[in-house]
Amino acid sequence: MARGRPFEPGNTFGKGRPRGSRNKTTKAALELINSHSEPVVRKVIVMALQGNETMLRALFDRIVPARRETPVNIGKLPTTTIDDLGKANEQLVKLVSSGKLTITEANGLADLIEKQRKLFEIEELERRVKVLESKP
Repeated sequence: MARGRPFEPGNTFGKGRPRGSRNKTTKAALELINSHSEPVVRKVIVMALQGNETMLRALFDRIVPARRETPVNIGKLPTTTIDDLGKANEQLVKLVSSGKLTITEANGLADLIEKQRKLFEIEELERRVKVLESKP
C-alpha cells in the first residue's frame, strides 16, 4: 500500500470514519459539559454580574451577536434598460452626496447595478450572434 493512500483500490470496508462522527474522547467531553452546563452558566452569569469583564464580554458576545449589515431602503431604482442603469447610478451619487447613503452602501448597490449592466450586455451580444448566424 502506497504512503498517503490508506485504502487500497477495491476496498469494501468504506472510506473511513463517517463525516461528523466523533471519537470516544470528544463524546466523553461533550457528555461532561452537557451534564454540568447549567451550573457553569449560572456561575458565569454571577461572575459577570459581579463585574468580571471577561465574563461580561463573553456573555455579551453571545447575547448580542456581531452586527450584520442592515438593509438599505432607498426606494426603487430604475433598472429595466441600459439607460435606466445610468440614471440609477446618478441617483446613488445624489444619495451619497446628500448623506442618505454611505459610500460603502452605495458601492454595494453600484456593484448590483454593474452586474445588471453585464447581464444586459450579454443578452445583447447573444441576440446579435443569433441574427448573424441566421443570415445565409
